[in-house]
Amino acid sequence: MTFLEYAKQYHNFDVFLVLVDNAGYTDEEIAEKFEISKQRIYDAKKRVEPILSALEAIEPYKRDMRDKNIQSIVDAFCEAFGTTKASRYDRFAAKRLHVKYGAENIIKIIQALAAKGGERYAPVINNVSQLEAKWVQVGKFLNNEAENGIINL
Repeated sequence: MTFLEYAKQYHNFDVFLVLVDNAGYTDEEIAEKFEISKQRIYDAKKRVEPILSALEAIEPYKRDMRDKNIQSIVDAFCEAFGTTKASRYDRFAAKRLHVKYGAENIIKIIQALAAKGGERYAPVINNVSQLEAKWVQVGKFLNNEAENGIINL
């Protein structure tokens, strides 16, 4: 049973209508698509409005609940290594690395590793989780490269 079928069966459109409204649909589109009157849409918004106001008073409403530092680590990795997806485990690993070393340092290491990735003895890293798991190997490789004057960290 889809959410729309559930809402129609139990005649409870309030939350569903507010979600669709926040997604950017106009009242006319909602009324046409879900076969309900504009008055019903207006009434649903009025019933849910006090709840949304109370939630906004508690904590500012955020559309993007992701930590910007964690997202920047994941984005840097995806850009440097050409991957297009990141699992939740990659995000957990990025969070732990950020807490321990800082996002800026992790991004620098990702960029340095990407630049030297195809070389001999370079650790093979396919995702952020592997970066965390092979952290010691990555550190040794990059320190060796820095000592030889090949890269600057």
